[in-house]
Amino acid sequence: MKRLIEIDLPIRQISNHSRREKSIRHGHISTLHIWWARRPLAACRAVILATLLPAPAEKDCPKLFQEKATEIINNFAKTVDDKLDLLGLCSQENREFWKATAKKPLSFSVYSAVEYFRLQQALLLFIADFSNWDCSTAPLFLETARQLVSAAYPDNKPLVADPFAGGGSIPLEALRVGAEAFASDLNPVAVLLNKVVLEYIPKYGQKLADAVKKEGERIKIEAEKELAQFYPKDEDGSMPIAYLWARTIQCEGPGCGATVPLLRSLWLAKKDKRKFALEMIVENKNIRFAVIEKTPHQNGTVVRGNATCPCCGYTTPVNKVREQLKKRKGGADDAILLAVVTTRTNQQGRFYREATQRDYDIVKKAQNELKERIKNYKGDLSLVPDEPLPAQGTLGFRVQLYGMLEWGDLFTSRQLLSLTTLCRLVREGTQPSRLHETTKSQDNHNKNNYQKNAKTKIKKIKNTGDIEYEINTADATGGNGDKPLAIEGDNHLKQSSHNKPICQEYDPPNYQKNVKTKIKKIKAPADILDEKPTGTSTVRINSVNS
Repeated sequence: MKRLIEIDLPIRQISNHSRREKSIRHGHISTLHIWWARRPLAACRAVILATLLPAPAEKDCPKLFQEKATEIINNFAKTVDDKLDLLGLCSQENREFWKATAKKPLSFSVYSAVEYFRLQQALLLFIADFSNWDCSTAPLFLETARQLVSAAYPDNKPLVADPFAGGGSIPLEALRVGAEAFASDLNPVAVLLNKVVLEYIPKYGQKLADAVKKEGERIKIEAEKELAQFYPKDEDGSMPIAYLWARTIQCEGPGCGATVPLLRSLWLAKKDKRKFALEMIVENKNIRFAVIEKTPHQNGTVVRGNATCPCCGYTTPVNKVREQLKKRKGGADDAILLAVVTTRTNQQGRFYREATQRDYDIVKKAQNELKERIKNYKGDLSLVPDEPLPAQGTLGFRVQLYGMLEWGDLFTSRQLLSLTTLCRLVREGTQPSRLHETTKSQDNHNKNNYQKNAKTKIKKIKNTGDIEYEINTADATGGNGDKPLAIEGDNHLKQSSHNKPICQEYDPPNYQKNVKTKIKKIKAPADILDEKPTGTSTVRINSVNS
């Protein structure tokens, strides 16, 4: 049985929607995390739907699908024709077709090749319009797509498997059109991205976003307090946002030995009205840099890996450059500071200044602080990652040629200090005591909102310990969009050390053993359940706790 994608596909329209999608940020999964070569959701949605649906004009297409698809498309065309806002979501070139179909519906009773080709054209045009970002959460388009998939698979939902899921575009779109999805990846970052997109967001919705924002703000505040001394403001109030460094080698020219910075170009910013560049100033085999606001009259020191000394003109070949850097693990910690990029209050744009001794003193302070932390660290793993990098050439890794063999070699001491601080603060946020505190405060906030807004009364249930548990049995939503904390399933309550109940959204095995009081099922709104959330896809994935 041939599929639609084997017959035709509205490539031009799909490509236009995919191109437009690149500029969309709000609500797009690409804003969750950077990922290599993200597949456009528009293209994935179109290809999956065209792959799942049979081609109606083919002889072996099931009659049942032809009949149901005809009815579904006729209903879609009629609804679109009746509502101008829905018609406006369709491509300009497709609107006349939907208007004509609404006036003269497809007829399955007429067994002719013309009608089958007309139905096939209608399915392809629907796929083209559904690939529009604005249609991806429109109820009419979602329901139509899911009805078509259900018509093609009347017995069981189709399973779309993506063994290299990456950013999760394919499994997400499979769920959107009503199929089930299997997603896997070797990269743990990809696994986390898929779990967030396919499981956590549909299940917890805004509540998850609020929790992440709150924890992120905590980490930001604590990190700023701890690291401010290593990233101070300038004396004039400017805020440094970047430090530009260059690794160095010793010139191997006869009698020279100057420290040569490795630079391909001296440009800092190259715009029509804003030009910033570096100027190398050579003084007795010492090289320092000045920031100029014009086109540089000098060239960089590196061409094809070979380094030319500005003092004597000798060119050190690339193999000798690599040998020197290998001995210093890439030379990150003895690099020279070229310039500092800053921003200024009430002034737009970036500004560039020359490096000062104060900058070097702060870097030295950061190096000493990192050494002290490594010395006093007592964790199971090393404070600075000392695991070996992937084999040379893996994912484009070629830094091994310059002596960087471990993950920690990729960063300067100040970068490592910042990264290890952030890692520690993130881990502190996952400690049981902190989770206990956060859950408790969120539950109290939610309970107050529900008691205030729900129309049904609070039902009190007593257990053998005479502890009262207040459970909102209403399928209520708070006035500000708050959602009931409980989700569909058997929810348990766990008594805290302070003799107060704490509602758990899931049932960890160790809780199930100790809790005796079992609370009746509470049906929450569909947008936090695994059942057709509004504007999202149905999630039915059994996942392993990773």
